[in-house]
Amino acid sequence: MKVTLSSICMAVLWSGVLAGMIYIMRKKCHMVKQFGIGCMVSVYLFCMVRTLLPIDFSFTHGLDIGGLYSSVYRFLSASHRVGRFRLSITDGILIIWVAVAAARILYFLVEYWRMSLYVSSFPAREDAQCREILQKVYAYTGKTRKVRIRNCDDFRIPVGMGVFTQTILVPDRSYTDQELYYILLHEYTHFLNGDLVVKILVQIYCSIFWWNPLSYLMQKDLDRSLEMKCDLSITDRLSREETADYLEIIVSVLKKSHESFGCSMLHNTVALGKENKNEIVERFQIILESQESPNGNVRNTLIWMAMFGIVWFASYSFVPQPYYDPSQEMIEDQPGTVEITPDNAYILYTEGEYYWIVDGVLNGNISEEAIQQMEMDGFEVKER
Repeated sequence: MKVTLSSICMAVLWSGVLAGMIYIMRKKCHMVKQFGIGCMVSVYLFCMVRTLLPIDFSFTHGLDIGGLYSSVYRFLSASHRVGRFRLSITDGILIIWVAVAAARILYFLVEYWRMSLYVSSFPAREDAQCREILQKVYAYTGKTRKVRIRNCDDFRIPVGMGVFTQTILVPDRSYTDQELYYILLHEYTHFLNGDLVVKILVQIYCSIFWWNPLSYLMQKDLDRSLEMKCDLSITDRLSREETADYLEIIVSVLKKSHESFGCSMLHNTVALGKENKNEIVERFQIILESQESPNGNVRNTLIWMAMFGIVWFASYSFVPQPYYDPSQEMIEDQPGTVEITPDNAYILYTEGEYYWIVDGVLNGNISEEAIQQMEMDGFEVKER
């Protein structure tokens, strides 16, 4: 197993293709009903894993590509002396990539810690109405987790945050019992589904692949999918009348929010709703249609996951590699010039060094960086 420039490019390409397919499917209500939004969320996460594993395996086949691709590859791979070191342009890009990613991850962790301290300063909501309704939420879900509820006017909509200390923040105003019940049920369901953990992992993923615009599009669409998944988890056991009440409360809360969130860390929370008008309509449409027919089933989910798994593994089956066709004129004009192929040459490893063996003759040593590409080209490595 090894990581090369070509394997990184293929990982980004394949994750983009797969994510695009899922995005198109999620826009089709009948596809969501067939496979379930939870299945699509899982597939999104697999797309991200594909990007995080840009590996060439032993079964990966190299496809020789010449022309512009080979010229660009040679340009990026050519090493240059920088002080006491020899670095290629690829090495420089990698250093910048890692440095920026590390800085962004550190910034995210510090900001999240500061946000947690800020939230802990909000007054706790411990009135009789809140305690009673929270017990109803526990009874409905059948699971009890310690959750803190705090008043906060900095957020105009209810939000949930925290992985270890889970907190629901609600704007400081009066609510009917039904409004507060569905608000707390929505945020509590996010906690039970582990949506906050997913969002934090996705944020770290975006920090690593900060240069890839697709990562931010995937993050945004995954946020919507998690909201739909939460809604469907709640309405799955509600009657049509109760579902209508639930949707009416979402609309009511959003009308009061005026789309004013006021916090840069809100994308790392789970909120009752942050979408625009068209996205809210799409969300409600899927909820209402799921009331008419089951939303996904085990058989369809297994078929979809199996098909995706096949494509996912097939994406590792080949990778482009540069091909430089030796000029026949150069060979004819230079007596003694020999074209080196896997048929007449191999690589010898002995005493910690790699050497060329061409037509049975030792022809100098080779750098370890070149070995990976040569193995993909079919050259055998022998030890002595």
